[in-house]
Parts: sequence; C-alpha cells; structure tokens
Amino acid sequence: MLGVVSAASAQTAKPAPKAEETAANEVEELVVTGSRIKRSEFNSASPVTVITSESAELQGQVDTASILQSSILGATSQQINNNFTGFVTTGGNGANTLSLRGLGAQRSLTLINGRRAGPAGIGGTVGPFDLNVIPSSVVDRTEILTGGASSIYGSDAIAGVVNIMTKRNSDDGEININANVPFSKGGEVYRASVSKGWTFSRGYVNAAAEYYQSNGLRFKDRDYLNCPQDYTFDPVTGARRDLVMPDGSYKCLNTLTGIYIRGSNRYIPDATAVSNGWDLNGFRRVNANLAAVGTATSGGGYQIVCGSNRTGNCASPLDFARSTQALQTTDSPLQGYRHAVSPVTRKSVFVTGGFDLTETTELYGELLLNRRESEQRSIRQLGPTINANNPTNPFNFANNPSYVGPTGTPLAASSFSPIFVLPVTRDQTVDYARVVLGARGVLPESLPILGNWDWDIYGQYSKSSGDYGQEFIYNDRMLAVSGAARCNQALVTISANMPNATCPTNINLGKVATVGGSYLTPEEYAFLNGYEQGHTEYVYQYVEGSISGDLFKLPAGMVGAAVGFQLRKEQLDDVPGFNSRNSNYNGSAASAETHGSDEVKELFGELEVPLLRDLPLIDRLTLNYSARYSDYKSYGSSSTYKAGLKWNINSTWALRANKGTSFRAPALYELYLGSSSSFLAQTSDPCYQYASTAGVTDRQRANCAALGITGNSTHGGAGSYTIFAKGGVGYLEAEESDNKSIGIVFTPSFIDLNVSLDYSELTVNNQVQRYGAANILDSCLDAPDFPTSPYCSLITRNTDTSSTTFGAVLTVSDAYLNVAKQWNNALDLSAVYRHELPHGTLVVSGQFTWTLDWYTQLSNGADPVKNQGFTAYPDFAGRTGVSYIQGDWTVNWATQMVGKTSDVDDSYSGYGTDLITYRDQQAYVKRHIEFNATHDISVRRKFDDITVTAGINNVFDEQPPFYSTSSASRFSNMRLASSYDILGRRMFVNINKKW
Repeated sequence: MLGVVSAASAQTAKPAPKAEETAANEVEELVVTGSRIKRSEFNSASPVTVITSESAELQGQVDTASILQSSILGATSQQINNNFTGFVTTGGNGANTLSLRGLGAQRSLTLINGRRAGPAGIGGTVGPFDLNVIPSSVVDRTEILTGGASSIYGSDAIAGVVNIMTKRNSDDGEININANVPFSKGGEVYRASVSKGWTFSRGYVNAAAEYYQSNGLRFKDRDYLNCPQDYTFDPVTGARRDLVMPDGSYKCLNTLTGIYIRGSNRYIPDATAVSNGWDLNGFRRVNANLAAVGTATSGGGYQIVCGSNRTGNCASPLDFARSTQALQTTDSPLQGYRHAVSPVTRKSVFVTGGFDLTETTELYGELLLNRRESEQRSIRQLGPTINANNPTNPFNFANNPSYVGPTGTPLAASSFSPIFVLPVTRDQTVDYARVVLGARGVLPESLPILGNWDWDIYGQYSKSSGDYGQEFIYNDRMLAVSGAARCNQALVTISANMPNATCPTNINLGKVATVGGSYLTPEEYAFLNGYEQGHTEYVYQYVEGSISGDLFKLPAGMVGAAVGFQLRKEQLDDVPGFNSRNSNYNGSAASAETHGSDEVKELFGELEVPLLRDLPLIDRLTLNYSARYSDYKSYGSSSTYKAGLKWNINSTWALRANKGTSFRAPALYELYLGSSSSFLAQTSDPCYQYASTAGVTDRQRANCAALGITGNSTHGGAGSYTIFAKGGVGYLEAEESDNKSIGIVFTPSFIDLNVSLDYSELTVNNQVQRYGAANILDSCLDAPDFPTSPYCSLITRNTDTSSTTFGAVLTVSDAYLNVAKQWNNALDLSAVYRHELPHGTLVVSGQFTWTLDWYTQLSNGADPVKNQGFTAYPDFAGRTGVSYIQGDWTVNWATQMVGKTSDVDDSYSGYGTDLITYRDQQAYVKRHIEFNATHDISVRRKFDDITVTAGINNVFDEQPPFYSTSSASRFSNMRLASSYDILGRRMFVNINKKW
C-alpha cells in the first residue's frame, strides 16, 4: 500500500463501497474532517487525503513529522525539519512543522482528534504546531483537508487542516520495536513503544508510552556533504572549471578560515613567503583575480606580474590567479563535525479515556506529555577588526620588524581581520503537556427541534515549556581585545560579573597558530566564548461547545445543522539569556524578551441541505454551508464562510465544488516579538557601487547621489549592517483568503477503482510578513516621495562625511507588516485500484499534485514573484505504490517522485541564464535539479500475535542532486531543499507484538 490513501475513498482507509453497499454505509454516520455534522462519508464536498499508520509503517516511517512532510502536499515546498541546523526558523531550532502547498506552516492548522492543539517550541517566534509532540505509535490515521476551513475551525486554516486521529477503544496490549539504519554511518532512527487498552461496561482507557531517538548525521558521514565544490563547467567542452588542488582534487569550499584580511587583500601564514610587492614576509597573498595579478605594485613602485618582482609577462597570469585562489584556506576539521541532520530524543505518554455517566452522557479526556531533547552542532566564522596599533597586530612595523616592502622599507601600519572558525552548539529541552476534559451526549428526545441532537462541551489546556542554550562570543570582550590595547579591561562591562571575565595574559588573536589552526588557546576561548540559556513558555487554553443534529426533513432528506462557540486565550513569554537581552553577542543574532497574549470569542454554524435525489442524472445533490464570527482582543473581528456542493450524478460519477473565505489572525510572535537583531552585507544596498550595478533604477541612482554617495562607493569596506525585527502590535490586521475548488470522483461498480481529480485556487490577501531589509532599502530609494517615504524612516546610515565608511547602512528596522499577497492554483489526482487474483490481492495506488501557479507579491504595485518550478519548490510531486497481499504476507513497492526544477527557465523570476563569470572565465553552472525518484521495498509477515515488517528505503541509493555555487542557497553540494533524501540507502525493521 502507498502511505497515502486516495481522497476518492472519501476519508477512509478502506476502498469505496460498491453501489449495493451504499445503503448500509449510510446508516453508520460519522464526523469527518471539514465538518461538524455527522453524515455518510459520501456526502462530503471537500477532498480529504488519509494517511494510515499501517501503510506508513510499510515504508519504514515511524516519525509523525517525516510522515506528513513527505506527503505530496508537503513535497512541493520547503519543510522545516532537522536539516536546518544553524538556520533561524519559526518555532526555534529543532521544531518540525508542516506547510501545506508551501503557503507557510502558520497557515496550516493541526488538530488532534478534531480539536485545536497548542504550539510548542523555543524562542520568541513560537507559533506553528510542532509535530515533534505527537508520538507516531498512538496515531491511527491522519486526515488532510486541503483548502480553507476557517468557517469550521477558525484561524490558521487557510491552506488546509491536518487532523491527527489517535487509536482508541481497544482491549489489546501492544509493543512496537522499530529501527531504521542507513547502510553508511549516521542518521540512525530507533523507536520503542508500549500501549494497553482496557474496556469495561461503562467506559474505556487507553495508555501508551514511546521512546524515540534519531541520531545525527554529520557532514563527514557522507562524501557528498563533506566537500562542497563550486561545481562549474566549461560551457563548450563540459570540462570542470573548479579550482584544483596540488593533488589534483577539486577544492572544497567550506567556510573561509585561517585567513588574514588586510585592506582588500587576503593572506595566509607562510614562513617561506618574502616581501616582493605581492606577498609579505611570512604571509602569502591568496584569492587574487586576474586584474589584481596584472596591476599590483609594491610600495617601492615595482611592477608585479604573477607574484615576482621582475617585470614582463608570465606564461599564464590566469593560472597564477587561480593558484592563489586555490591556496585560500576554506576547510577545517571542524567542518565535518557539523550536523547535516540534528539529533533528537523524544519521550512521550498518551492517555485517553471515557466513562458513561448515564446512558446518554459520556465523560472523556486526553492527556499528552512529551519531552523533546535536541541539539545542533555547527560552526561560526569569527572575523574581528584588530586596530592597527594593537600590539598583537603583525601588520605594524612596531610589532613585527618583518613588516617591510621589497626594499626593506617599513610599510604603513594597517588594521586587519583574522578569520577563523569556532564550533558552536545549540541545545533545546521542550516539555509539552496537553489536557482535554469534556462531556458529550444526546439531548432528550422530548426537546422541541433539538431532540436527539448530539452535544459536546470540553476544555483544552496545553503548555509548552522550553529551555534553550547556545554558545556565543561576548561582544564587549571582543571589543576589549581588538582596540589599540592588547586588552582594555574597562570595556568588559556587560559580562563583567560572569565567569572568566579577566583578560588572559598575552591574549593574541593574530598569532599564526590561532588563524592557521583555527583554534584559540583554552584561556582565550574561555574568555571570549560564552554559553547561556533562555526560557520560553506558551500557554494555549480554550473552552468549546457545540450541538448538531437534524432540523427537519425535505423531500431529498434531512437537513443537518451544527452550532457552537469557542472561548480561547493564549500567551507567549520568552526570556532569552542575559547577554542576548543586552545585545552582547558578537556577529550573531540577539533577541530581547517577548511577552504577549490574546483572547478570542467565536461563534460558528453549519448547515447541510439535501437539495435533490433519485432523479435522472441526479442521484443526490447536497449543499453544505458554514460560517464563523471571530472577535480578537488584539485587532478586532473577522467573519468567514464556506459553501460546498456535492453532486452524485450516479453511483459511478460525482462532482464536488467549494467556495469560501478563510482568515488568519496575527500570531503572538508577529504581534509582540521583542526586538531581535541579525545582519546583512552592504552589497544589498542599491547605493553600493550603484553606477555599475545592474538592476539599480535611475531614480535609485539619483537618490543615492542626493545622499552624497559616489557611484563607485563600497562604503569604505564597512561590515554588515544590523537588521532589527520586531512585532507589529497596534497596526497588524488579520490575513484574509479566498478559495475555491472543483473536483470529479469516479467510482465504477464494475471494477474496484477510485479516482478523484480536484482543481483548487487560493489567494491570501493582507499577508503578514517581514518586508525584508533589502526590499526596504529598494523601496525607500525608489520612492517618489524620497526621502520622506515611510520606508526611509526605517533606515539609518553613516552621515559623517569625514568617515571612511560614509554612506554605509547602519541599521534597518524590519517589523511584521500586512504587505504581501500570495496565490496558489493546484491540481490533485488520486487513484486506488484493487484486484483479486487467484492467490492474493493486488493493490495499485497513486497520488499526484501539480502546482499550476504560485506567486507572491510583496506589496501593491510590486512585480509578482513566481515560486513554483524553482529549485526547492517543484511544481510536480507524486507517490505510487504496488502491494501484493497473500494471506499473512504483504509485499510493497513505493516510489516517491519530485519533478524537474530550474532557476533558469523562467527569466521573469529566475536567473535567466546558467552562464556566469567564474574566476575570470565564463562558466556553466548547474541551476536546475533533474527529475528525482526514490524507491522503497518492504515485506510484512503476520504471525499469531507478532507482525514483522522489514524493508529498504532508497533501494538504489539515490543521492541528492548536485547544484552549483553562485546560485541560490546551498546545503553543501545540494540546494537547500527538504524534498530530497540526504541519508541514502537504509534498512528498516518493525516488530509488533500484541496480546
């Protein structure tokens, strides 16, 4: 079986009933995802995809996050998983979220047994539901409703709803042991769970416990991760144009390390180097381009070509330039120990129960306890600017008598930046608790209108409590050791009362051992490096009540209705570590405290009206209409609706259509996020070398000139500017969306086949997001009302004309705004075919999705940016499966497919070309990812009370496709994308014991 069941089967793991079975099935009514009215499965107008735990286990998937993120509704976009080591993500490091159709995890609502579940995570941006909290061993199935559903479930249900349904009402005991182990070291996954159910005359109790461990994958564990290369080619011959090392291998280009930067030149320590106008005594110049090779002169006026003090031409200046580039150190032993997949350990307990208080009233409850412990090990680059007069500065004759030109004349003292890498570790411990207590039953038959209606009222309380730690460099201590003095203790202020606050004797950040070896002495490391923890709590609580039943009878059937209310309150409190709160991080993001809360009052209702039935070409025609009113304390009110029509033409053909609106209230972090800082290079400023930079408009050039900035300005080599992000409380409004869909369902009686085809359109207006620092700079400088444009008020520059960095951007304030619009059109196809053979059953299934249009528009008047079809955002994804079932044996073959993507094919939104100037030569770069398919095989054998499943994931060991440098964000040699398997071939086994 494929891990996903066709939506044509109308929200059940079983095949659709034949025509003669329909009447019997109508008697067994149930509530399905997307409605609050009990009814037959065939009455739903909304397409729902079902993933069963049994079929997921056949593919070796035992993690809720990976099961959902690998579904085709997640495969066409970037999903936040454990591959994002070192990245700033919503929910904090270690969180795993689901973004349906790529519209954002905050626009996909997650339910547990039909009830909203509170978020979990760390940091000031906790918001989307973290899939880590759900132990997969308790999941029976997951129902995914695509399209807006805010009228039924409220805020966030813009892209769709994920309803995780747990196992219940069982007397069985069960033990599961799972292992998924790659053939190569790293990335092992283990899970063990135990569960037991008890039923008695008036109730039931189910309890389960699970332990889950995913070992990290380090870059050194895979050759295709450990050595990122430029991956460039001669556009004529196809030969590689990468830099070549002396041993003939292509150069690994990890993070720059072991380098001295003096002015615009880079050097590496080399005792054999002599001062000749190119190199310096003890320092070899590296990373030169062809222009520098041909024009360099020494302080003595010598013409230097190819690194010697003789005049004339070298045999190959280009080869010499490339040799200097190859000498640049871009690798360190620390690189291989970074996590490509970060490790995580989870412990979970889940309990459900019910008790029949009377014949018509049941008390029920759920308890979920989860602890997630995760860690990310990475590296960080450190490059302080050391004052020219600092006694550790080797580019000062007073400190270094060898600092002379070719004639022996002392050179002018110069500041410098030693570039080296340090290890950095982040860790998280997140405790999540969720309690549901409620009562439900049937109203007395004697009540007018509401007689025999079902009622349900419950309360939900969840709390996420997380501690997160990280290593950092003290900014005040770095300032103390990079000025004119070896160490100015008076500058150690913020961290003065913290451990190791006294300057080490003879601290020296410029010594050869530090830079070339990429290590500080233990004393230096203890002084500069710190570790601290922050704490985050998110409380999510609400009370909901509803009633549903039949209103009256029409000729075509009973009119069903449901009405209800919800009162909700949520609160976010994040307190980062002391140094973060005081902006005492050097070169890395720091955050202030975040505190915020919101209260919501909601009313909702739903009607299901049978319009016609038993007519020619109209076997059944049913209308569903739902509406919701929401009142938020933070911004005001919203109202939404949805209308759905299901037309069963006959027992074989059916049509369905939906139209409605949805909304998303600003998340607490979008409203109340405390000021957090990050950094961006000066090259993102349109005023940076605006005279020669392509894409800068005439108006921007004129406005840069009006600021007094020259056309060739590099802002004096100023470092990155600081971006301050913060919440938008007081002016943020809710996002609103319009959605519609139309579909056809084919369930012939002469063959066991279910097919559905659905087309959907969704537009999100007033989208909440940060506009982006680069976009703020662009909009300010291109504004007709420059410099009074509101965008310009968000920018500060260095206006000191006597400063060497005059004109440089200092800060940009980038708060959350209602600025964007996003629209997505898609086509989904699902099919399941079953055929009884003489000795078994053959099941063939497939599910496919095509993103037809997907654009984002950052502001009114801005050009829309195309998303689909670009790398990391494939416009096609599919899954197929073939199973053969014979008695106690099942053999399964599954294939996951991702379509070809390209950053070149669309010149409007992409690069428009795959040819670049690479190290003074024209080169072809691979800016596309070819069609990718991976295959899984498994065998399951059922014994009396034991079931064993074993198989292989990625049977042919398909490696993630390579992607060239000088393009979009890369993950080592690959595009940063969650659609591709980076673990490689692996074996899995699952042993299930029941009693």
